[in-house]
Amino acid sequence: MKRFFIVAMAGLIVACGGGTDNAEPASAATIEKMKPAELADKAIADLKAATTLLAGISTVEAAEAAIPQFKALGDQYAKVNAAMRTVDQSDSRQMMKMAEKSPLLAAQLQAFMGEVNAIQSRNSDAAQILLPHLRTFSGQ
Repeated sequence: MKRFFIVAMAGLIVACGGGTDNAEPASAATIEKMKPAELADKAIADLKAATTLLAGISTVEAAEAAIPQFKALGDQYAKVNAAMRTVDQSDSRQMMKMAEKSPLLAAQLQAFMGEVNAIQSRNSDAAQILLPHLRTFSGQ
């Protein structure tokens, strides 16, 4: 039963998509060496950075200027998400550490989605410019 819980919680983290303030770019080699909890922290940090960036956008010009940052964050998030899907689940201690991050990851994903909704209300034209670049964070 305990093993099922660990695997289920780790699955939730992976399904959510991915904290610390660790939104700095990481190479593929660095991501590959990260432990499961570090991957979860990285996903949380990337989502937090994207949420903060999105919250500061209120004009079409600001949205266009932010596209390169969203592309970089989205690419990074996708790499971390892919690494989370391939985590070795046989190390129950590491999986438990990753599972402990699940509430933080879910909360940050919810905050990000809330900010996506908010920009659509603030400026629908700016939102339309950004939406294709924000889909990376939802696994699309």
